Amino acid sequence: MRKALSIYLLLIALPTVLVALGGLWLLREEENKLKETERTFHAQSGQRLSARAQNELLDTVRQLTRQFPAKDNQLVRNAFKWTRKEGLVEPLRDTATREGLDFLNRFSGFLTARQPWLKRDAPEEGWKATDHGPYGELLYWRRMDSDTVIGFELRMKVVEAALPPEAPFVADVRPVRLIGGCLVALLVLSLVGGGATLLLLAHAARRESRRKTAVITAVAHELRTPLANVQLYSEIVKERRYESDAERDEALDAVADESRRLVEIVLDKALFGVIEGVDEDGGHHA
Repeated sequence: MRKALSIYLLLIALPTVLVALGGLWLLREEENKLKETERTFHAQSGQRLSARAQNELLDTVRQLTRQFPAKDNQLVRNAFKWTRKEGLVEPLRDTATREGLDFLNRFSGFLTARQPWLKRDAPEEGWKATDHGPYGELLYWRRMDSDTVIGFELRMKVVEAALPPEAPFVADVRPVRLIGGCLVALLVLSLVGGGATLLLLAHAARRESRRKTAVITAVAHELRTPLANVQLYSEIVKERRYESDAERDEALDAVADESRRLVEIVLDKALFGVIEGVDEDGGHHA
């Protein structure tokens, strides 16, 4: 019984542990995904800031074109002017300040070789965004006429302060832990409950088998004496080992009494033993 119980417990414990470990691993993976999403969100903050500025500050920078070069505006970091005849006329590399030289180095390819306003069907205005630095860089340009283009590089720190604050993203792992923990606990409880039920059923079946064996053993023990007496007196009558008719009648009476006793034993021990139950030591119990 102990060996069978140990096997049953092992069969229950092993899948329970595996399910629990698998559930914890899945929970860990979901937490890592949420944290990775949070890291990606923060890493792309500059791109989102640039996109928001292009949408929400368009009217503001359009008004700045009327104040060109608008260097006294905190939103403007650098300004440029391009003409079809002379190319980039402001700032000039030979006379530019250090900040102007930095601006030319950052956007030299865009201003000298990849001017979007020279393309066929070019729009009247546009943006040039980069992801350099913690905030990125953002340049607005506008075609004033067919030969002149002006533009501004914006101060992204000032842009961020001018825009409504962005809703923060925080990886909240508590709902994942709560739901995942409940699911894992439910699976574990289901396995444990099912295994416990199987153990109880197996124990009940084993107990019932022992009870029936006890009933049969008790009945067999009680039947030995009357059966022996019936056999003895039957042989006496059959072999005529009696001296008088009185002794014959006495033997027949003994056979009849033992037969009735057999019937009583069967009814008492077998029938009532099955209904009421018999202990393993042969005693009755209700």
